[in-house]
Amino acid sequence: MYHQGKAFAVSADRQRGFLTLFREEWRRRGLTNPQVAARLGRSLSLVVKIKAGRTPLTGHLIDQLVEILEIDVVRAYFAVDILNEPMIYFEPVFLQSLNKTMAMYERILTTYRAQQDAPEDDVTLDLEADDDTLDQTAQ
Repeated sequence: MYHQGKAFAVSADRQRGFLTLFREEWRRRGLTNPQVAARLGRSLSLVVKIKAGRTPLTGHLIDQLVEILEIDVVRAYFAVDILNEPMIYFEPVFLQSLNKTMAMYERILTTYRAQQDAPEDDVTLDLEADDDTLDQTAQ
């Protein structure tokens, strides 16, 4: 989860990004407002206000919606917080690219951990990998 249950203000841009993402996922899943209200444990009127963008999204509410809509947290973070393009979340090419990126990050971390205790003269970080290796790792 993003906010670990903490209620705090969320920037207007971030709220708009998540609202866009939530509305689209809501639509794709075919969920009704009463279904979302029941899953959230909140009133129907609040859910109607959330969907209409008439109530602020707190960190805690974002976390709850991410959970009930089964949003991929990492993908949402990149789409909303890094790229400020919430609809890219749904693009298959974005998912594939993100998987490759995460595989590269895992390789960096693995290399770092393996060489953490090595003398400085012995430390090398090989980040070069051919596309076939990244494709296999991302799958």
